[in-house]
Amino acid sequence: MIPSIAILLTLATAALTPDRVAELVEQLDAPRLAQRQAAEAALIELGPAALEHLPEPEQTTSAETRLRLERVIAKLRAQATEGSIRPPEITVADVTVRPPAPSGEGGLLRVELKASWRAPPRIITLRQRMSNVRAIDARGRELSPANPRAVREVFVDRPAQTATLPIGFKLPAAPTDGEPGSGAEGGADSGHESNAEFPRLAELSGRMTVTWVAYPHTFRFERLPSDTTARQQVGEATVTLERFARVGEAYEARLRVKYAQPRGALASHRGWVFQNKAELLLPGDETVAPFETETYRQTGDEVGLAYRFRVEQLPAEAVLAYRLPTAIVAREVVYEIKDVEVPTPHD
Repeated sequence: MIPSIAILLTLATAALTPDRVAELVEQLDAPRLAQRQAAEAALIELGPAALEHLPEPEQTTSAETRLRLERVIAKLRAQATEGSIRPPEITVADVTVRPPAPSGEGGLLRVELKASWRAPPRIITLRQRMSNVRAIDARGRELSPANPRAVREVFVDRPAQTATLPIGFKLPAAPTDGEPGSGAEGGADSGHESNAEFPRLAELSGRMTVTWVAYPHTFRFERLPSDTTARQQVGEATVTLERFARVGEAYEARLRVKYAQPRGALASHRGWVFQNKAELLLPGDETVAPFETETYRQTGDEVGLAYRFRVEQLPAEAVLAYRLPTAIVAREVVYEIKDVEVPTPHD
């Protein structure tokens, strides 16, 4: 039986559709003041996920719509920060553990924490400090972590919805003569209790740190090609188009991505940032995906990516679109499981 703790993560999001957003935008210029105020409030209530469906204020013909749209966008961008992101709703299901390791492996009780979540959110990492996890056996004794200073971390480099964290505990010492559970099979040779004398955990609990990205937004850069730097900021994310120019037989776009609070999410071993979608939008609803991507810069809070596109002739109406989460969030997940059976090696 594979041990697991199932943790269901869901983010509360308001229902929205592009048609609903367009309807509310149209009402920003309604004849009655009450209608205009209600439409503005409704757009803000939709949350930052509505940002990608809103038109640019300068594209509107009505001064009233432009003014209210600017206020809506400013408030939604302000919401796309850590303090405004609702924490996930956590549900902890059952847990089982692997059989204790043989005495030759140090009397180790192996546990796997299995986290499951529904999309969204897009989980980047699960992190468990062993100092933040607690296991108590059926006799009320607390088990020591195999390595109390260890930090177990799993990286989710694809849009998965499950991840497993292995952790371990030292088995309690075998009871001495006269103590409950002592006897000929009390594990005197190994100094640890045998599996038969260690039938269950009374409690397994802890705090795990979950890091995820939220509120994707499509950044659009026009007037291509260009050697002029263009910068856009939404929420905690800043995207800078450093250059868009022909290089050999292709066009190269150099994009620099920076987060105000990256929380380690831009470390070189985390590939989520390379899965963000970049494409050229051409007239006639034609799209061109990059045939090659290269990293040209990597720091703790910033990454530079070069995207190369094959286009024979670049139309003046071409737009570079880049879809990116605008916030990185870290939260602690608290879990607690009672009465966990410990299977024998033959289970």
